[in-house]
Amino acid sequence: MIDLHCDILYRLAEDGGSLINNKCQFDVGRAEKAGLNLQFLALFTNAEANMGNKVIDRQIGIFFQALEDNPKLKLIRRYRDVSENFQRNSFSCLLHLENGAVLQESTERLQELYNKGIRSLGLTWNYRNGLADGVNEEDDQGITKAGRNIIGAMLDMGMILDLAHISERSFFQALDLYPKPVLVTHANAYGICPHKRNLKDQQLKKLAEHEGAVGVTLVTDFVAASDDKPADTDKLMDHFVYIADLIGPEHIALGSDFDGADDMVMAGVEQYAEWEPLFLRRGFSKREIDMIMRNNALRILSAII
Repeated sequence: MIDLHCDILYRLAEDGGSLINNKCQFDVGRAEKAGLNLQFLALFTNAEANMGNKVIDRQIGIFFQALEDNPKLKLIRRYRDVSENFQRNSFSCLLHLENGAVLQESTERLQELYNKGIRSLGLTWNYRNGLADGVNEEDDQGITKAGRNIIGAMLDMGMILDLAHISERSFFQALDLYPKPVLVTHANAYGICPHKRNLKDQQLKKLAEHEGAVGVTLVTDFVAASDDKPADTDKLMDHFVYIADLIGPEHIALGSDFDGADDMVMAGVEQYAEWEPLFLRRGFSKREIDMIMRNNALRILSAII
């Protein structure tokens, strides 16, 4: 099983604790027991410039210390690492930079982070920065010249482009600039829950045309509107069904956002062990479940890194 988004490194940097065993929503020990064997780990800060880079470097340090302390934990730098880690029964991690503001519009800084092991980037986090506009910007100006340069550098390096948190205009512009498949690592269907962080039908269809995938997230605000029925697993499955009916199950993945929000449909990663029956009850075949839980993400990883 593969999950496309988790903020545990940010949480550990703030509160302390172990990546392997803790009381947060995610740790590697519970993830493995639930059947998860590849996790995207976000490096996040909403600070800019020097302070933001210090925060990111601290999170990177926490991760590499965990690597040193736990030989079974492995960093993915290229696609062949994934299959090798699966064969060795190792737990794979892919480092993702959530919010490109800390790059300060610099392709050199992007290269530095690539050299450290980052293989995925989200241009913005809800708000405007030097690269693009986020979903909170009413005056949507799209992707900047610097943002275009960063996307070009990502293509050259072999980095995954994540379009979560980005404005609509920036979303469509990014697809024009980035010819490889893209991810929206953690978002749901606007048609089910009209939250600005969720994807509208036109965005989902364009994502499918681009051979991309969306990681369905567990954040309750993105699962059900406040005046709707409760955000439970049944409502969450509505998003999977809606997206599958609209663009096909080959464009869906898992994008929990563990430790990125307090209110989640699942209390913790251990509950992934209970998911296959949920899909079966909603009419998904075993092949489609495998696509959603693992194979769609693998397809995109193999095309890029």
